[in-house]
Amino acid sequence: MKLKDKAYAMLAFSTVGAAMQPILMSFGRGTGMNSFFVVLYISAIIASLGFVGYRKKFADVSAALRDWKSLLILLALGVVLFLPTEYGVTYAENFVGASLVAVMLRTSPLLMLILLPTVLKERLSKHQMVALGLGFIGVYLAVSGGNLLGIFSNSSAGIVMLLALLAFVYAFSIILVKKYMFDMSVIMLFAGISMLLLVLAISAVSGTGFHAISAGQAAIAVFIGIFYNVINYSIYYHAARQVKATMASNILSLSPFLTFVFAGVILNQPVYPYYIIIALLSVAGIIIQSFDRTGGTYNPTNHKESVGRMAVFDVTGIFAGSGEAGINATINNGGRVLAVKINKEHAQHIDAMMMEGSSGIYTDAHEAIKEESQFVNDVLGTKDGEFAVMKAGRLEDGEKFFDDLYGRINQ
Repeated sequence: MKLKDKAYAMLAFSTVGAAMQPILMSFGRGTGMNSFFVVLYISAIIASLGFVGYRKKFADVSAALRDWKSLLILLALGVVLFLPTEYGVTYAENFVGASLVAVMLRTSPLLMLILLPTVLKERLSKHQMVALGLGFIGVYLAVSGGNLLGIFSNSSAGIVMLLALLAFVYAFSIILVKKYMFDMSVIMLFAGISMLLLVLAISAVSGTGFHAISAGQAAIAVFIGIFYNVINYSIYYHAARQVKATMASNILSLSPFLTFVFAGVILNQPVYPYYIIIALLSVAGIIIQSFDRTGGTYNPTNHKESVGRMAVFDVTGIFAGSGEAGINATINNGGRVLAVKINKEHAQHIDAMMMEGSSGIYTDAHEAIKEESQFVNDVLGTKDGEFAVMKAGRLEDGEKFFDDLYGRINQ
């Protein structure tokens, strides 16, 4: 199976799992909520340790513990990953149904568009802006309770606004996982630790304490900790790194339709028409973005005119865990991999730049990255007579390289 097909299969699997998560989280609500989450995150930490061992990444864990910056990033990642989708969801479900929670949380793909230019340095296109507008309409419908004429007519407006904030935080987590290329097993371990510490802190500060939970609730908490916090999230974020950030999260936004079914059958909760309208607005955003060709391209800080005209893409996620030593070392040191397609008639320029000593240059002819290159060609839309050129290194070096290449091609 091609790398691209694997990524989309993983996204599809995690989407089905995500649809059930708000239903399962509802079993943690009530006075035993803190106890439920302590069991959940202890289970997640134990499972993550096994995952780290399987991936042979204990050296990465040790390195993170010695580097305060990496440690803080990993702990913060854990909060933005799981606070919205677990603790926040369970708290909200004390006041509103699982269907509304799901549809609000899955507006995150559209809210994420706000963050792309600043965090991932990706361009926003007109198509994406229209999709973002649809997302805000969906949020307004939810806050107003489906009433276009009055936001304050919804008695649960405060909780819905909280869900909108959580959706934005969750969108931020998708961006950060793509930006910081830690191994997913390491991220999941520190995520469990950070959330366990947070739950203990919330319990102490709020004075809510811990209350007994049933054996059934404990079993569900263990299942969520192992399946969702280790398996499902790792699968989703690994695949999300490889495709466009918008496409990965947009696929996940289809999950509320399944949540509607689960909520009706398992929890006997009604599905109001405006829930479906909000979900359809998200789907419309996906369709609109499918016609987009410029959104998601790299937005350079320097040489904007030349590099911008080349439609450069940041394809670092495709090479996460790559067996190619040079690219792997670049990513581990905080570098990125940028790519562009050019006509084969300009291949001599690449050869000349390599002869002149430029390093970190790869083409889709390199056997060591053959599988990754196929995926890169799909992202770039390479046609007959074209080939992909990749530059691994610091972003500044990548911009200079493509600026030089543009000048040689157009001299």
